[in-house]
Amino acid sequence: MVARSKEDCATRLVRHLEVHEEVRDSAFRDFTKAVKSSLALFFELKEKDKKTTFPELKFKSKFARSNSIELRSRSCKVVHKNGKDYLRFHSTFFSFGKRDGIALRETPPELTHSLRLQRLREGEYYVVIPRVVEFEANQTSRVCAIDPGVRNFATIYDPDGRTLSVKDAYTVLKRRFEAIDAMKSKLALLNTKSKSKRAIKVRQRKKTKGRAKSKQHRKQHRLRRRIRFTHRRVTRMVNDMHQKLSSWLAANYNQVLLPSFQTAEMVRRYEQVVTADGTPVASSDEVKEKPVQEGNRQRRRKREIRSSTARAMLVQSHFKFKTLLKYKMDRVGGRVVECEEEYTSKTCSSCGGIKDNLGGNSTYACLSCHAVHDRDVNAGKNIFHKNMQMLV
Repeated sequence: MVARSKEDCATRLVRHLEVHEEVRDSAFRDFTKAVKSSLALFFELKEKDKKTTFPELKFKSKFARSNSIELRSRSCKVVHKNGKDYLRFHSTFFSFGKRDGIALRETPPELTHSLRLQRLREGEYYVVIPRVVEFEANQTSRVCAIDPGVRNFATIYDPDGRTLSVKDAYTVLKRRFEAIDAMKSKLALLNTKSKSKRAIKVRQRKKTKGRAKSKQHRKQHRLRRRIRFTHRRVTRMVNDMHQKLSSWLAANYNQVLLPSFQTAEMVRRYEQVVTADGTPVASSDEVKEKPVQEGNRQRRRKREIRSSTARAMLVQSHFKFKTLLKYKMDRVGGRVVECEEEYTSKTCSSCGGIKDNLGGNSTYACLSCHAVHDRDVNAGKNIFHKNMQMLV
């Protein structure tokens, strides 16, 4: 334990007292909520005999994705000036004056509850204001079936004859991922050059604030920012797709048949033992160790799908979409019926014939009745006809 003088303790106390009491109260409220929730989760897992550890206190870095602070409604107000809405804080908050404030892009609701000011790592600020919203009950009795996928995120089949497909998600995500990979390659080359320079000549550097010292360092910083920005844009695109599609389904259908999409099982790797010439010998479940040589045999970890497909599948977040759709259907009086989809893609919706070898074709050509269907629409029809008895 480090002994401190009275003057040092007094200086530290004065520094903390300079922070406004509302800010200190907000930090303490967030701290107590975090402690209570972590302890409750710890004891809940203990009762269920699940593996857990006692919660530890950790400092949240300023480089985290987001930081937020809770503000009471009495500490701020909305002012309309020059055709814009401004959020004004207490005069001692964030070095704002009495006439300063943050310009808002949208007209906020009435401040009746506490709000949160959120700052993203990219430098964007958001004001989170709670409000009460009432949703009207869904009056329709229509039903539909959804065939989830990767190339087409969702294909909706309506027994009235209407079909809808979300087709452009995979193409757009693929372009974004190619841009991210190109920027990561450039960043790796710059990192390699900077490491080689440091290995040749080690020099002492003074700690200075402000911009980066070298042009190469600034270029690395800009590349990292662009990579984070592109990742954030991809996430927002997927969230926007989830929100719009789930809202449309909740407004137009009362019941939705949605099969489970086992993303984790599809993207996981399995072990395969091959000979020296690459001939497969045996395979087993997923392993964590690296490939090792065993005489003239070698272990390899493989996927049944390509890495680009697995990447798009993980980013599209089908489970997150299902959770959001359930929430929106419940709040308007509808429901989501989870069902199975075995052989729905391989079965012809016209004659019931089964085609084992589908390949990567976007159409389904039946070998029995010679009918040609859209592959995803054919699967959607089969999902509906196979599970229609589950509808109320």
